[in-house]
Amino acid sequence: MDYAQIAIDSFWWIAQTLALTAIFFSLGIFLLVQCTHWGKQFWMFAGGYLSPKRSIKPLLFFY
Repeated sequence: MDYAQIAIDSFWWIAQTLALTAIFFSLGIFLLVQCTHWGKQFWMFAGGYLSPKRSIKPLLFFY
């Protein structure tokens, strides 16, 4: 067994999975906020805190 190649393959699998999860999670949250009454209420309440104009730190907490 080539453990170095297995480690590299595992790293790329984890990186790809993390990237896809971040994309689909963000898309799901966006659709939830845009398409539901609850999502719109949530965004009215939390939008100022989660705004990148204010600070990027709260958004980085989710990644």
